[in-house]
Amino acid sequence: MPYLKRKEGPIYYEYDSFDNIRDIVVLIHGNGLDSSSWDLIIPYLSGTYNVLRYDLRGHGRSGGETRLSWDTYCGDLAFLLDSLNIRRSYFIGHGFGCDLTIQFAMRRPEAVAGMVLLSLSGLLPKYMVEKGLALRKSVAAHCSFGQMVEQMFQTFTILPLEHPMLRRLISVMRSFEPSRYFDLLDFIIEARSIDDLKKLGIPVLVLAGEYDSIYTPYLMGLIQVHVPDAAFRMISHASNLVYVDQPEETSRWVQHFFQRQGMQARAPGRGPVPDYCLERSMFRPDHGREIRINLLTCFRVYVNGEEVWEGWNQRFAKNIFVYLVFHRSVSREKLCEELWPDVSYVKARRNLRVYLSHLKSLIEPSGYEGVFLSVDMEYIHLKGNVFCDLIYFHQSLRQAYDEPDPKVKAALAKRVLWNAPDAVLSGWYDHWMIHMRECIEFQLYELAKWIAAYHYGQGEIIEYIEYSKCALVYYPNDMKIRQSVASVLLSMNRQEEAEELEREWRKWDDA
Repeated sequence: MPYLKRKEGPIYYEYDSFDNIRDIVVLIHGNGLDSSSWDLIIPYLSGTYNVLRYDLRGHGRSGGETRLSWDTYCGDLAFLLDSLNIRRSYFIGHGFGCDLTIQFAMRRPEAVAGMVLLSLSGLLPKYMVEKGLALRKSVAAHCSFGQMVEQMFQTFTILPLEHPMLRRLISVMRSFEPSRYFDLLDFIIEARSIDDLKKLGIPVLVLAGEYDSIYTPYLMGLIQVHVPDAAFRMISHASNLVYVDQPEETSRWVQHFFQRQGMQARAPGRGPVPDYCLERSMFRPDHGREIRINLLTCFRVYVNGEEVWEGWNQRFAKNIFVYLVFHRSVSREKLCEELWPDVSYVKARRNLRVYLSHLKSLIEPSGYEGVFLSVDMEYIHLKGNVFCDLIYFHQSLRQAYDEPDPKVKAALAKRVLWNAPDAVLSGWYDHWMIHMRECIEFQLYELAKWIAAYHYGQGEIIEYIEYSKCALVYYPNDMKIRQSVASVLLSMNRQEEAEELEREWRKWDDA
């Protein structure tokens, strides 16, 4: 077996190289996995590239004590590349491998020709990452690390758990030291490598699976807000492990991206850092006409990658804009009726002219007049590519809510509830928004109740408790669920936890 001996411990690697191929791709796996996780995509890369993959320190067949420092992990990677006389290459990282790729590029930018990042944690809000980590720790504490791994893989991929590749990956992760796994997760949360990525002038492509419930396509698409010249692509019919679910499609976009960088780097008159702005337009065909709006956690708007900070709390700009995001085309009469039902139509229509003029000034910068907002005597239209996290979330919620197959519904429900905010559309008081909030919260409540009952039927009591508590977030007055959870906790000799919940519920009742 190919090992490199380093005094800190051996490094296991595999290097498929060909004399007639110049370009090199380095594959860096995620936390708790090993280099075998790339097995399905290797046939699509090998022959086009020389492919190097290795087991991270403390993973798989690589030894050594795991000191949590980027210098340690980057030192291993530098030692491997230097030993194989690799001076410059492309990198593909998954999860922890994304952060390591970025940190390595910060130390040796000349060695990185381009990078493809899968499941880049730095794009997630920190509270969301911490919430997910706390949930995993809770499951591991009350059940076992192995059960937690089995549960995670239900959302990591669309393949059935019986698939031979998944059984092997699950086995690899189950054998990983739990304390080391959680230490690495804490380490990643504190790293926030996205801040370092902004400083690099290296081409980057972010890929996300269509069904990834943690690193959702919407959140991963925000790479173009943080790093304006980055490229993004969603892989259809894939979850978190896109290179396992769709290895051929993932490879196709990887090669397309790297080949583009290679052609530009070799073009006459180019500097050492290639001009890859055109790459962005390849992945965004309607370039110059894109609006992204956040509503799930806080209100934020990005027009062509630039955030619009001010003016939203003036002249009903926020209310009109959000209504148009959901309806796209509306008559003046209908809009006035929805937003100002207590104002006469004549007065509301007169004011609307001023309000629309102000909204145009916010979302249509100089030179873009008419690109997003089209207004005539009777109708108002919002045009262009509009991406809203709440719309995407609501579609996922409806899909899970309506799914007839119990196993599929359970997997979809977990993804939805993982991303669900504790407070939906907090601070919005338009009648149509209140109605939407009530509908979403009712569906989340029903979905959480259903999956709690599903786990109870499977004899999975810990999951039953967790999802019952989730249902109470959206409907705290369900006394039947309260009593059931308390009773189950007492039967498990968890009296202290039951009493703590009772105290919390009393606070809800007094509020």
